[in-house]
Amino acid sequence: MSKSLFSRVEPPSTVLLASFGATTSIGLDAPMTVASARCGLTRFCEQNELRNDTTGDPIVLALLPTLAEGSTVTERMVALAADAGREALRPWLEAARTEKLPPLPILLSVPPPRPGYPVDVAVSLAQAIIQALPVELDRHRSGLFASGHAGGLSALAHALELLRDPHIPACLVGGTDSPRVLPYLRWLDAQERLKRDGQPYGFIPGEGAGFLLVCRREFLTRHRWAPLAGIQRVAQALEPRLWYQGDATQGEALTDAFWQVLRPSEGAPLRADVTWCDFNGEPWRSEEWSFSYLRTGKYHGEPLDLRHPADCWGDVGAASAPLLVGLAASELARDWDGHQTALVWCASDVQPWRAACLLNRVPPKEVGP
Repeated sequence: MSKSLFSRVEPPSTVLLASFGATTSIGLDAPMTVASARCGLTRFCEQNELRNDTTGDPIVLALLPTLAEGSTVTERMVALAADAGREALRPWLEAARTEKLPPLPILLSVPPPRPGYPVDVAVSLAQAIIQALPVELDRHRSGLFASGHAGGLSALAHALELLRDPHIPACLVGGTDSPRVLPYLRWLDAQERLKRDGQPYGFIPGEGAGFLLVCRREFLTRHRWAPLAGIQRVAQALEPRLWYQGDATQGEALTDAFWQVLRPSEGAPLRADVTWCDFNGEPWRSEEWSFSYLRTGKYHGEPLDLRHPADCWGDVGAASAPLLVGLAASELARDWDGHQTALVWCASDVQPWRAACLLNRVPPKEVGP
């Protein structure tokens, strides 16, 4: 097993996922995004004004066409997050009409420092997003997670810890990202990470935002809300052999995360009927997954049902985890495929974090007045 740091959060059974908001290249809201992903709809477009330095060909991105063409990358991330956040907040705002609610903790996943997005931008980005959301912020309990793909699951783990306090009825967890800035795209191109003719083992950058309203069960019951899913466990670990360091990967951290969320507890075996992940076409992700799956295969459904919607919305970076959790929970709630549990995992690309969570379907009769 890995010598890396790992942690697991097992929320009290009183915590449920109440609502999901999304804005992606394939959907203006969560229902549209869910439907488009299930249909395999893609929106990959050549950007004539953004060209590959090697070939001169237009770079292919998955962008939301309704955003202003001249907007900056920060403005795009704020706009995406504002729409998705307001959608996820609808139940909370409805409850605020009938009772006095406490300030709401907001936990945000944003991109790590990278070309075109310096380290000092994260705080101003978070401030702009929060100002765009129509809620009173719990400043002392809110947080920022700048660790990329896995950041949303780190934020979710922190939300579950906060919700152990019965005086905190809910937390808003979200993530946003956009690649539309030339220095970042040139940096990816220089590393041969962009998918293009002659470079099949790369990815198509995408933009989007996902937000989750996570609540205590009694709060949902009081307001007669039907949850999307229950959250059984969340775990995260640090990978000691990163793909860009030249060492052969063994998937140690991802294996740790899988063990922490799938290993039986109190004699009750846990099993992932379906798995959602941030596969984007880069080999190192599939290599880490392969090692982890071989070690934990008996805890996965047969036949394996593996979903990777980056095929539709591109690699959405820091928005990956909230979008994947929301998509998995939406399908569990609708019982479209008969699944009772869903595993969601993400791997940050330039940071060592690997994270996973296990969701379960909540039968309607289990939550009621």
